[in-house]
Amino acid sequence: MKILSTEDQSYTIFSDQFSTSYHSLHGAVQESMHVYIQAGMYGYQKFFGLPKTLRIFEMGFGTGLNACLSLMESDTLGCKIMYHTIEKYPLSSEFAEAYTRMYFGQPYEEKLQILHGLSWDFPHALTSNFEITKVACDFFDFKVEQKFDVLYFDAFGPSTQPDLWGEKAVSKMYDLLADQGILTTFCAQGQFKRLLKAQGFVVHSLPGPKGKREITQAVKS
Repeated sequence: MKILSTEDQSYTIFSDQFSTSYHSLHGAVQESMHVYIQAGMYGYQKFFGLPKTLRIFEMGFGTGLNACLSLMESDTLGCKIMYHTIEKYPLSSEFAEAYTRMYFGQPYEEKLQILHGLSWDFPHALTSNFEITKVACDFFDFKVEQKFDVLYFDAFGPSTQPDLWGEKAVSKMYDLLADQGILTTFCAQGQFKRLLKAQGFVVHSLPGPKGKREITQAVKS
């Protein structure tokens, strides 16, 4: 694994195991903000307004960047966020520390350090507006009673992890979401969108961030 600089001066990680990077090389932060914060968190607000508590599930904790940006936006959003995230292949503590150090002096650095330092499988209240639970497990083994309002689906792409973009995975995504929940992902593959529609999602193709023509937002209506 190695740390790579992206065009917006933020950083991503290249996985030797999957031969791909965790984020777009056109800009890690700008991609996460566009796909997950704007289309997911604020997309939910646009469609349904804000509840007292917004429940977010992230498939793929990875570098922690999506969780970090959600934490940073939690005060602006104006409601409490209950954040669940899972990761089958957590970064080693040494590599996570090296990654967060790349953000030295930036607002992301301290929050990324905190997020990576949290113990797994236990809820942590980081602020009055943000609580996070990290779970180290496979997506198909993840079980939870609650339903989520927003689902960030941030696995590696269909050519790398095809099982996570198939019918079984889409069915699980649907079951994890509450009625009127929103799924958002960087993936705009036609077959994936057809599976979402067949499952019962209302699918929207949205303009993508720099370097990507479109992304997918799906609403469980």
